[in-house]
Amino acid sequence: MSKPITQELTLDGVSIDLVRKRIKNVYVRVLPPLGLVRISAPMRMSDAAIREFALSKLAWIRRHQERIRANTPQEPQLFADGEELALWSKPRRIRFFPVEGRRRIFLHEEFIDLHAHISDSSEARRLLVEKLYRSELEREIPRLLAQWCPVMQVATPVFSIRRMRTRWGSCSPKTRRVRFALYLAEKPVHFLEYVVVHELVHLLERGHSKRFTAYMDRFLPHWRVVRKEMRSR
Repeated sequence: MSKPITQELTLDGVSIDLVRKRIKNVYVRVLPPLGLVRISAPMRMSDAAIREFALSKLAWIRRHQERIRANTPQEPQLFADGEELALWSKPRRIRFFPVEGRRRIFLHEEFIDLHAHISDSSEARRLLVEKLYRSELEREIPRLLAQWCPVMQVATPVFSIRRMRTRWGSCSPKTRRVRFALYLAEKPVHFLEYVVVHELVHLLERGHSKRFTAYMDRFLPHWRVVRKEMRSR
């Protein structure tokens, strides 16, 4: 019996896990808690037919993703004294210091010191935390690009950091620009490494084709394990 074959498909910004199996019909599911999309298709179904099916289901997929995310309870972040934040997957507790002058943020081994106005909103405090996350990513991303670009024989792309909640990264092969999600700074460093390699592979192969998968297998053999871990968090 043939083993299931897993590929990645991206349509209009929607990432889809495509699993080819020994089945007769094609099915689509949107899975909680993050709205992961999975299409199960027969082994012999053509790529074009699967793509046409997925396109016909895009509106339905988006509606179900929105419903799942709306029903997933999330604790509001206040960025208050004693609240815990993650940086590179390590928990650090906020120490709040009220100031009247310049707002600042300092990173310590166990703490994040937030120097802000006592009247500041949680959004104002969030911006300070995001400034810290951005500076951490601006240190780590060039290091990983310097490590992987020579290995993959691609020129170093221009990168930017965006506040993205539904994607970890994106790539524009034409302009050679790569974008990374700001909140990757909360996750383990090997998550960021996976996203770096994934987006650099898009400079070699635009879509999530078999060629793309072959490149990922070649450069980062354990990438499926990391992707599974990322989707479980």
